[in-house]
Amino acid sequence: MASKGLEPKKSLIASGPIIVIAALVAAAIVGWSLFWYIASRKTEAALTAWVAREAQAGRNWICPDQRIAGYPLDIEVSCANPLFQGEILGRKFTGSLRGFRASAPLLRSDALIAELEPPFIAKTSDGAINAVLQWGSLGLELIGRPGVLSRASLIGEQVTLQGTVGDIESLSGGLNSLTAYIVLPPGRQDSAYDFRLALNDASFPALDNRLGLQPPVSVTFGGTVTQADFVNSGKLEDRLERWRAAGGKIDVKTLRLLSGTSTLEAHGGLDLDDEHRIRGNLDASITGLEPFLQQLGVDPGLIAAGSLVTNFLGKRAQRETGGGAHLPLPVTIANGWLSIGPIRTQVHFEPLY
Repeated sequence: MASKGLEPKKSLIASGPIIVIAALVAAAIVGWSLFWYIASRKTEAALTAWVAREAQAGRNWICPDQRIAGYPLDIEVSCANPLFQGEILGRKFTGSLRGFRASAPLLRSDALIAELEPPFIAKTSDGAINAVLQWGSLGLELIGRPGVLSRASLIGEQVTLQGTVGDIESLSGGLNSLTAYIVLPPGRQDSAYDFRLALNDASFPALDNRLGLQPPVSVTFGGTVTQADFVNSGKLEDRLERWRAAGGKIDVKTLRLLSGTSTLEAHGGLDLDDEHRIRGNLDASITGLEPFLQQLGVDPGLIAAGSLVTNFLGKRAQRETGGGAHLPLPVTIANGWLSIGPIRTQVHFEPLY
């Protein structure tokens, strides 16, 4: 009988650790929820402050039906039909997306991944741009601590464009994929970033016909830009002027154009002159792009002479290019004009701002 009287006490003792564990779990859940709530409010405040700074620079970002979600492991900000209105390089732009969603791990504030939902509709008030972009997938990744961008990348697949850009109407076409990134290299003291842009298997009939290119066309552009500032806000023209005044330059390590079986490869340097126009010198190598050069106003006789000299100097270049005409030519941009070899082309660069 005595042993039966001890059973309630034994049960209470046995359940004690369970109660303590349950209390600790409940406290952890409440604490984590409070931590997530505070982090989400900070994210919302930071976003509000950024939008205000952009508005002061003349760029208005409107995020209808803004939502913050992602609990318990992420902070996620989404917008339905976000809208941009503002001035870029003297043109008044309007741009809109169907949807935007950005997320960051709760315990890693230096990483942001964004997904963009098509279409993207871009217009300018003067009608110079009126285009619609579609894509199968398009993602943006940003990595960096406050005030310093370490890496940014943009990856897209099955991108199509339809509309008017500049004086090219009915610019319809697309590309299989695009990849772009900028990376902060270690050890540099000149605010330098490595960059690379790759457009693969592109076909835009109106543009191809104008330039004398044979689709599909692929372009790779990579190198290093110095005195770069991708973090601070302000008008784009003011930021470009600060970059130019600081001696900013683009070291072009790779410029490659593939058009059918024809190629153009170049490397050199670019910057802006005192009139805010693109300026630079490139060493180029051209194979089988005679129609392209003709469209730019380069005399075909120069192409033939260059091929003859190349063939006379040796067969090695011919073997490396499959036996085609391999033409090395300097490419210069000066006083707003593009020159290939000694010939000034019809391409003229206006001041950017």
